Parts: sequence; structure tokens; C-alpha cells
Amino acid sequence: MSDLTRKSLAAGMIVALAATTPVHAGPNEDAFNNAGYTMCDAALLGAIYEDQLIKRVISGAGEKILNGDQDIIETDLASARDQFAYSYELCPADDFYTPADIELFARYWDMDSRSEAREKISELLIAGAKTDIDEAIEMAK
Repeated sequence: MSDLTRKSLAAGMIVALAATTPVHAGPNEDAFNNAGYTMCDAALLGAIYEDQLIKRVISGAGEKILNGDQDIIETDLASARDQFAYSYELCPADDFYTPADIELFARYWDMDSRSEAREKISELLIAGAKTDIDEAIEMAK
């Protein structure tokens, strides 16, 4: 394996880890995470705010929560869910679930392909239905 290939794989793993790991840097980030928002929610807010720096999006949203303005986040998130309902690349299933979990989800919903399962998982993540995904995976075990 070449050094370039190793570096590319390492960069991909860091990106995947960043997509699934909640940000814990301070009170704003803790407020965001403790309010039950997901990294997909952060990606959606980033898309609506046209800000690709997820840490900044999470910090700003957490600040609003701490200031009692969570209703702004909810409104913006609802708008983002509508505007980006079919933008599955914002919340790709593979960034949030393992291949085994995707297979379990597919089995639970009697889907013929993993690609169909990935698409449905992304759709549900964008819709804010992560709990539904997690329950289906648990039920299929």
C-alpha cells in the first residue's frame, strides 16, 4: 500500500469519525448534544446557514440553546429538513452506521439491497427519525 493510499484512508477515517462523534469542546457544544441533536442535524443546519464548519455551527446552535432561543434552532432545522429532504449526501448512512447495522436495518424492513437501506437511513436521519432507525436495528438483532 502506497503512502498516498495510507494517507487517503486515514483522512477518510478522520472524516467518518468526525461525522459520528459529538463535539465536546465547551458549554455550547454540550448544550447542543444534551438537547438531543445529532451530527446530521448539525450538517443540516450548516447547509441552511451555508456554513461548512460543523464545529462553528454546533457552537452557534448551542449558544442559542443556552440563551433560551432553542425555538430558532427548531425553526431553522425544520426549514433545513424541508429544503434538503432528498440531499442524502448531507447525512450518508455509512457515516452514521456500520455495514452490519445497515444490513440489520435492511433485514428488518425486508429490503432487497443495502443501497436501498442506505438511502432510507439517510432519508430518516434527515427527517430527524434516528430513533426509528436505531429501533429497527435493535429489533432485527
